[in-house]
Parts: sequence; C-alpha cells; structure tokens
Amino acid sequence: MKRIILSVLCICWFTWTSRGQNIWAFGSFAGLDFTTGNPVPIQTAIHGPVYFTGVGFVEGSASVSNANGLLFYTEGSTIWNKQNIPMPNGTNLTGLQSYYTGAPPQLALEPTSSTTQAAAIVQVPDTPYKYYVFSLSQRELGIDAGRLYYSVVDMTLNGGNGDVVPGRKSILLDTGLTEKMTVTVGDRCNVWLLVHSGWNNAFKAFEITDAGFNPSSVISFCGGFTGNDYMSGVMKVSPDRKKLLTCNINAGAEIYDFDAATGIVSNPLALNYSVLAWGGCYGGTFSPDNSKVYAIEIGNRVYQYDLTSGVPATIKASRTSVGNATLFSDMKIAPDNKIYFFPANPGTLSRINLPNAVGTACQVVQNVVSLLPGTDHTLGLPNEVAILNKDTIDTKQPIRVCFKDSLTLKVASDGWDYKWNNGSTDTEMVVTQSGMYSVVFYTPPCVLHRDTFLVTFDGHMPAVGSKPGCRYDSLGMAWATPMQADTTAYTYEWYDANNTNIKLTVNSSTGDTLSNTKSGSYTLIIRTMGGCDTSVTVVIPPPPPRPVIVADTVICQQDTVYLQSLPSGFLSYLWDFGDGTASALEDPAHAYANPGVYQVRLFIQTAEFCYDTATISITADTIPSVSFTTDRASLCEGQGIICYPTYTTGAEYLLWTFNGITDSAAGLLNSTYASDTPGLLTIVMTAAYRACRDTSFSTVINVFPYPLVNLGPDDSICLNGEAVVLFNHTKSPDSSKLLWSTGDSSSSLRVRHPGSYSLTVTSKDGCSTADSIEVLKNCYIDIPNAFTPNGDGLNDYFLPRQLLSSNLTRFHMAIFNRWGQMVFETLRIDGRGWDGRYNDVAQPEGVYIYLIEAELDGQITEKYHGNVTLLR
Repeated sequence: MKRIILSVLCICWFTWTSRGQNIWAFGSFAGLDFTTGNPVPIQTAIHGPVYFTGVGFVEGSASVSNANGLLFYTEGSTIWNKQNIPMPNGTNLTGLQSYYTGAPPQLALEPTSSTTQAAAIVQVPDTPYKYYVFSLSQRELGIDAGRLYYSVVDMTLNGGNGDVVPGRKSILLDTGLTEKMTVTVGDRCNVWLLVHSGWNNAFKAFEITDAGFNPSSVISFCGGFTGNDYMSGVMKVSPDRKKLLTCNINAGAEIYDFDAATGIVSNPLALNYSVLAWGGCYGGTFSPDNSKVYAIEIGNRVYQYDLTSGVPATIKASRTSVGNATLFSDMKIAPDNKIYFFPANPGTLSRINLPNAVGTACQVVQNVVSLLPGTDHTLGLPNEVAILNKDTIDTKQPIRVCFKDSLTLKVASDGWDYKWNNGSTDTEMVVTQSGMYSVVFYTPPCVLHRDTFLVTFDGHMPAVGSKPGCRYDSLGMAWATPMQADTTAYTYEWYDANNTNIKLTVNSSTGDTLSNTKSGSYTLIIRTMGGCDTSVTVVIPPPPPRPVIVADTVICQQDTVYLQSLPSGFLSYLWDFGDGTASALEDPAHAYANPGVYQVRLFIQTAEFCYDTATISITADTIPSVSFTTDRASLCEGQGIICYPTYTTGAEYLLWTFNGITDSAAGLLNSTYASDTPGLLTIVMTAAYRACRDTSFSTVINVFPYPLVNLGPDDSICLNGEAVVLFNHTKSPDSSKLLWSTGDSSSSLRVRHPGSYSLTVTSKDGCSTADSIEVLKNCYIDIPNAFTPNGDGLNDYFLPRQLLSSNLTRFHMAIFNRWGQMVFETLRIDGRGWDGRYNDVAQPEGVYIYLIEAELDGQITEKYHGNVTLLR
C-alpha cells in the first residue's frame, strides 16, 4: 500500500507578557505610553509614602492595558484604575501593617513598597473581564516578609472602572518567599505564577486554568546560590518561555531551563558570581529573540551574555560590557522590541536599540527618554502580565491524491485533545477513499485548530513487476497490471537508463508489458486522462548466476551430508545423489549406506522456462576398524612392551595412551612403553580419520613386581674359622624359585671361604631379582705404603699395629734401606714401630723395604714384604 504523509503546519499567535502592554506605570507618579509605537511619558498616580528626598518610593509594580487603553495598575498594596483613582476596595491588598523605618508614620512604607517584584497581574482564563492581582510583601517586614496574597479584580464593577471583588481580597497563598515573582503562559491553556522560596532555596510554580487557581505548587529545588542570595533582584521568563533568569543582588545572575508544560525549573548556570554584599546583580532581561541575556552588575555596567552556543563555558566567556547604568535598575522589553533601563541620572531612561545584536552592536543609548516633571523612576519597571488569548485557526485544504491508495493526514504533534471525524484521537489519520475529513485540536499555549481536508483520489497504482531472463540468453521482461475492476485508461511510457523512450502505449486499460529486454534500470511513466501522472523505477534483475553446490566433499560412511544450493530461491529443485536416490528439497540432507565416490547432480528451474545444473563429487569413507597386538602378554616391573597397530586405510595419525599418559610421537608406527609401576597397564590406541569419527581400541596388561632379595651387609671369615650362613632376609613366597651362585637352590648357604656370593629369586610370574654379598678374610694385616716422621703427630711411625687383628700372638718386622742395610727391627706387638731413624739419625726420604712375619691364633703364620715410602 502506497502512502503519502501530509503535515499541516499552524502559525499560532498570542499575547502573554508586558511586551503587549502599551502603557506602563512605575516609580513615583511615572509612566510611559507606547500606543503610537514610541514611548511617550505620562503621569500616573502610582506612588508610595514620601521617602528620601520627598519623592514617593515604589520598587515593584504592574500595569495592564488593552486596545482601548489603560485598565489599572498597582504596586502591590493599592490598585489605581484608568482614572488614576484607587479602586473603592483596592487598598491594603495584603492586610499587613505599614513598615516604619524610624520616621514618623506618614513616612512609612507600604508592606510591598520595597519588594523587588511587588505585584503581578494575570487575566482569569476564559473570563477576560476578571484579573488576578498578586501581592508580595517585602523583606523588611520580619515575620511578615515574603508573604504572597492574591485578589480578584472585576472590570465590570464600579461603572466599568473596575473594583476588587468583595470576599476575593487579601487571600494568603504562600509564605517564606524571596522578593522574586513573575508570570508566564503555559503550554496547556494555563498560566504559571513563579515565585522563589527562600527557606528551602526552591522555585514554586502555581498553575492557573479555567478551573481556577491551584494552591498546590510545582516545586523545583534548583540553583547554585544560598537562599539569602536570592532575596532581592528580579526574575524573568524568556519570550519563548524556555529559559528563566534570576538577578541576585547578593550573588549575581543565574539562568535555568524552564518547561512551560510542567512548570519545572532545571539546569542552573551562574553567569557571574560576586561575593560582595550588594554587589551582584539587581536587574536584567532576555533579548526579544531569546538569544541574549542582559544584566546590570557591579560597577554599574550593563553586560551581555550570548546564549546561542548552548555551552555553559562559552556562554560565560561571552560576557561583554555594552554600556552604563545604575546598579539598582530593572530592565524590560517594551512593545517596540527595545530594552529600557535606568541611567545614573534621575528623570530619564536609557535604551538598548538592537538587543538581538551581538556585543556593542546592540547600541546602548543613554538618557533617551525624559520623564515628565514631578515624576521619576525608583528601582523597578512594571512586572509581566499574563493574558491568555484562546485563539482559533480554521483551515480548509483540497487535496488531490494521484496514484496512491492511501493518504496520511498528519497535523502538529505538540498539541492535545485530537478529535478526528472518524473518532480517532491520534495526530494522524490514514484515509483510502475520497471525501471530507476534519480534525479539532489544541496547540500551545492555547490555540484551537479546526482543520478540514477535501481528499480526492485519482488513479490507482497498477501492480508493477519484472523478472530476469535465463542465464544463457539474458533477456528479461517488465510489466504494469491495473488493479482488479480498475477500468481507467492509462498511458504507459517506458524509458531506459539513457532516458530514451523505448516503448509507448496510449490509453490502455489492460496494462502494458516490456518483453525481451536486457537487465537494468528502467523508468515507467503512467498518466491518466485527468492529468495525474507518476513515475516508477522498474529494475529487471540480471539472470541468476550458475548455481553452486555447497557441501562437505568427504564424509564417513552412513554419516549425513547437508547440501545447499547457492544462490537460493530458485523455482524448483531436483537432486540426484548418485546412489539411485533423489530429492526435490531446496537444501536436502543425505546419508550414503556404502563407501565410495558419488557424483551429485542438481537440476534447477531458475525462472519461467529457465533451467540449470550443478555437480559435486562426494567421497564416503569406510567406517574404520582398529586394533593392535603386543610382543608379550604381561610385563615385569620396568620391562618394555611393543604395540603393533592394525587399522583401516585412511587414518591420519595414531594416538597412544598408557594409563592416561599420551604418546603422540609414534605417528602411524609401532609404539613402545615401559612401566615402572606394578599393577594393571591400560593401553588405548585411537585412530584419527579425515571424515569418520575417531575410533579406539584398548587392552589391559598385567605388570608384575620383582621379588625382594636382601642378603644383608658384607661379612668376613677367618681361615678354618666358623662358617658364615647366607640367606634372604626378605621372606620369599613359597612359589618363588631360589638359585645361589654356587648352583645351590636351598633357602640358605653355608660359606667357609672368602669370596663373592649371589642369590637370584624368581617369582611365579617369571620376574627375577638378584642380590650379592662379599665375604672377606678376617685374618690379615693391613700395611700402609707411606709415613711422615716430621713430629706433627700424624703418621709419625711405620707399624701396622693399629690395624692388626686382635688374635695376633707373635710379630716380627725388619726395615731395610735400598742398599740392603737393616735400619730397624722389632718383635714387639705393642711398640711404636719405626720412627724413620737409624742410630738416632734421621734417614733420608725414599723407598724402604719391609719384611713382616705374624702368627695368628698361635697356629697360622703369615709373611708379608713390600715397600714403604718415607716422606718429610
């Protein structure tokens, strides 16, 4: 379904601030009349008690006028009518006592005389002859400071001069407020009264609607200063109602975002903070186009801030001094879109001629307006006045819809209470038939729209299609077919990519076809007799590419192979799997029962009368079978075993594990392993194949321990002495076989001669362990081959006495030098031996010959001879 969206744009106008108020009353008896376009000074009755130099003192005021002239004005305590006379019930609007400054009572200030924004005026919605007048008491009143009251003025009373409605006067609304107060129109046929609470540093927004005054406020805790900093100084809403400004005499200027739909204040930005008491900012305002903020700050200078960037740092950096002023002066946009403020000179006003311009181009002109004699400004200019005009806009639009089957009527989306003639409450309505359609809704701030649309549908879009040619001829076609029951005669014009007309069919009610045409982009223009025409782009696709089969080319026997044709979406498919089976699915799956190489063919219909084929070869591997044998059925601890694999052809590698330990170095060859741990040895061989799943074979081999043999420590024996008995200190199982090195197989061996003896124990599993022992000769003399008779107490004597057997019964030793001369002789077995002297003379270093004869046990005589070296 084709759709067209029609957006209905509305221009809304309304008056809501003192910019629409042509007559101002302020200060002491002062006023300005902008009725002619230029400010004309006038005299009013507004004043406070005589103060300072005999001039009446009024800080804040409000005045309201209409097309017929001035209606009334007030400084918060008294209301003067257009005849400059207090309304009969229009005095003492707060009901509070006057403020005395130590002067006589006749010099006392009214309770609102010293309030920055002492008064504000709001026209009662839907009742244009009634007004709310708000009064705010000044900070000097102590416990009565910051009290907010409202009264209701009825302009039909007092002969059309207006008066405060009895019983609707001095109604307390709130307390604990600073001296800031302003009004603005909201976004839902409502008005916001904005004040600032000093004790909790918050903004309060009271809503005024047709239903009346809502005493419950919307509270926004927002601002970077302390509560006392906000006490004095003006508060202003930007002309577009999206920003809020506060000037704070104890701190500086601060701006915020303001939501006219909810009354919420947010995102504070301090423009220039001053810590000097009474040195911040008192007066300020926005430019008419909302792009600038002006503030009178310390040094009696007017500063401009440029808001266009939206970046806080850039806004603060744009601070530019554009002219002089008096510090305690308000600033206000006038009906002439210029900004007025007070210079240092009394009796005059200064002006910013081009407040939307950047920097000094705004043109500050000093003392441009002179007030009438006997009148003067004090601090403030009239506060804002909120007058909500409920405007009505009626629109009627004829709409002709060409070649569309639907139309979306869409109106402004920022409104509310949408009511279409079909009952819809949305911002848009879809229509499919000719006819009259209407909608009623509101847009901000309070504009009633009544929009009517006369819709006429002309022509129905024929169905347009195309199809490609075959791959081998590349000729396609395109067509346009009217809707069923549409008998309209259409003219069809076909153009190629070069904008060349290639076919024209005039006044056809059956449609049109472009045949035998190459692929590409074409333009079809469809016209009606009534003058409607439309242009459609028709693309004849290129012939489909030759299909390609995507699948695994190697699979395992009986596994499933998944086949896919690319591209997809052909008209029909026929698969021949090469094993006598077939399928008409687009993406089939198939399993081959037997191994082999299969040729798969695909037959497809790509378009009407167009066909194509594709082939692929698939190999189905045999399901693998693997096993292995070993060179022995069991092992003794520490023995090696050789594994001989057997496997189906096609394995890529073998993986061996021995009790979980992997040996991957064997490749496809034998594997050898030695187990040093008795018990069961599990051997697993896994064969990895290219397509088939890994296949494993395993077996378990017994690894038997070696028997334990321990003949004990080496022993000794003396000739003809008692025999030494050798045996296995570790008991061998009865099934074990014992074999001594002597050939004996008994459990023990009696030894009578020195020598080396061993025992081999063989378990019933065939594992053998041997141990050996050395039987030494116990009857001998151990003779040293050198000594050092140098008196150091070590090896000073040559005599094997300390090594002689304890059973020595007779001993004789003689020492000869190399010439055969005997240099020492002893028969004593307890002597010290030779000290290297002969006839008490130390003999030279060298080799000497010894002869020793020893008798053992009184029956065995042994003789020894050899060399000993004398060293010094």
